[in-house]
Amino acid sequence: MSSNSSDPTRRRSPSHTLALIGLALLATAWPQSLSTAAPAPLDYRFDGRISREVLENYLEHSISFTELLHDDLTQRRARGPDPQDNIRMLLNIQAKFVGRALMCWAREAELETLLSNAKPDFLALNWRTHGRN
Repeated sequence: MSSNSSDPTRRRSPSHTLALIGLALLATAWPQSLSTAAPAPLDYRFDGRISREVLENYLEHSISFTELLHDDLTQRRARGPDPQDNIRMLLNIQAKFVGRALMCWAREAELETLLSNAKPDFLALNWRTHGRN
């Protein structure tokens, strides 16, 4: 029997087979990675009833951030992280929903004060994120 490499009955080594599988996987993924087309912008619009697609778009960009709006976001805190770092992170991840940003646990009597204190920071964050989809 000759050592012809084109012989279909010749048994291939496991490493040769793995290399072929790796090349096949790379070849199937390559065209997608070379695509220069930008993904379509996600839809966040709803009026009253929210569609499943829009809800999932919000959930893809949601985060829980307890008591984010309890502090003055323009002032550095004596302890803990700089509020500007928190804002930068929210903008970088393109957060569209921040759960627990204002939390009032057994402090219902303070709700009006918490809301009025949080409103300027909420409006500033909303303005900064509105155009970022």
